[in-house]
Amino acid sequence: AFNIGVSIKTITKVGIAKILAIIIVFVVLAIIVGIIVGIFGNDGFLGVIGGIINGICSVYLTFFYNRAIGLAYSDA
Repeated sequence: AFNIGVSIKTITKVGIAKILAIIIVFVVLAIIVGIIVGIFGNDGFLGVIGGIINGICSVYLTFFYNRAIGLAYSDA
């Protein structure tokens, strides 16, 4: 079910640098969201706001990452 040879050929066709750049941008955005949620991570009302921000941002980050990887593979 998992063919490593085909995966390596596809990754080299897309470009290792492009995939690494997408991953780095995603990680930086996830760290920024984590810092913002950490600021609002106190107990009480601010904790609720932090949870809402985390929920909304995590969905958009997931869409961003999957779309970026999909577009990178479709360009190859």
